[in-house]
Amino acid sequence: MVFGGDLEEALSAFEELRRGPKAEYYFKWSVLSFGCCLTIHHIISPWIFTRYNKLYRNLPRSHRMEWDSRVVSSIHATIVSILCVTALVTNADLWYNPAIGVTHSGLMALSISIGYFLCDAISMPFYWKNYQLIIFILHHSAACLAFFYVVRYRTCVFFGVYRLTTELSTPFVNQRWFYRTIGYKPDRRRVACVTLIFAIFFIVTRNLMILPFWFMAYISYGSDAYKICTRYIPLIVPVFVLSCGLLDCLNIHWAFRTCRLGYKAAKLLWTADWQSDICKARTHLHKRLRNLQQRVAFKAKSDMSLKPTLTENHQSNSSLSEQISSGPSSSNYSTSDSELESVHSDLDFKVSPENDLNNSNSIYPNSSQNLIDDDIKLVHRS
Repeated sequence: MVFGGDLEEALSAFEELRRGPKAEYYFKWSVLSFGCCLTIHHIISPWIFTRYNKLYRNLPRSHRMEWDSRVVSSIHATIVSILCVTALVTNADLWYNPAIGVTHSGLMALSISIGYFLCDAISMPFYWKNYQLIIFILHHSAACLAFFYVVRYRTCVFFGVYRLTTELSTPFVNQRWFYRTIGYKPDRRRVACVTLIFAIFFIVTRNLMILPFWFMAYISYGSDAYKICTRYIPLIVPVFVLSCGLLDCLNIHWAFRTCRLGYKAAKLLWTADWQSDICKARTHLHKRLRNLQQRVAFKAKSDMSLKPTLTENHQSNSSLSEQISSGPSSSNYSTSDSELESVHSDLDFKVSPENDLNNSNSIYPNSSQNLIDDDIKLVHRS
């Protein structure tokens, strides 16, 4: 094997299938994804839910950390699921040439997932311990290693994108966890619906789709593109087999509990009295609409009753302004000299001759301090 050789030159015969940015471009997206996930997990999500969600504030710290982690997980799963499904649906070359076919949206999804898995692996020790922590560290490590090889050498993109469609079930399992955390019991209708959807997506994407995956891998084995990849990419076969095999084992391990949850949810929904629930929902909806109409009518009536009052206030304010603007000439009130004299005669100032002399030499003759120092006495006339 010639490890480290020029893979692109060796695959020059398949140039039409390998157009697009190189690996360095996609690794920049991995770094950006890592930073965004850290920011959402440790800054944005805690700030939003602490400010607006009382239930979140009452949770223990470990549960709040897991809550924030699942928020990031749902955002990541939604984005990469859209990218992966788009790549598989719109790019037929991936299906015909799974070993060397390249798609921009698929590589974007894989590079974003690398950043997310690294961020989640760093954050998990804060809220998970022992068994769960080990399981998810293994899961994230296997996924990161496989996706790194795919993005670095831009080979086996189909297999990476195909495996990443398993994220379709993640938003539903997270939503079920949110419901259970805030106190909803499993027999609640909305919890049962989310559980059933999660179980269906999980079984289909993580278990049933294993068979087509390994069938496509078997078809690609021994092809010319496969031989070139094994010659120029170090350890591609062990990495491919071990990482995918480990992920399949973990998914099968989780499938047993998922099947039980899905069966219970399906049984609950099947035996539910949907007719009564629909009638209750219709009655509740009509009641809310009626209350809304009453509030709108009351508001309109209040606005109509306020209009005459506002008009009267405006007229009174206008007349008052006119009276003020008419000036002193139009006023009938005048201050007589006798009234002014009575006001001034209420106070009688008695100043001693000595203090009068000092007062004339004072620097601040009108200041209150000089009045006190000069012993000026203010005597009220009895």
